[in-house]
Amino acid sequence: MDTLERKIKRWKFLNELYNRGVESVGPQIERHADDIMLMRIELELKKRKESRDSKINSVLSDKI
Repeated sequence: MDTLERKIKRWKFLNELYNRGVESVGPQIERHADDIMLMRIELELKKRKESRDSKINSVLSDKI
């Protein structure tokens, strides 16, 4: 299980605790949600970079 999956699992668990009345987990929920969002953004940017790089390499190899 990678880090993102573990964070999502932990976030779901904390949400369940919060829904059952454990109010002290609120800051942890926010922190995990922020971490998850940053990780997803990072993955999306990495995919875009790889796509861009492959297109650039394709164009360069066609010109040679």
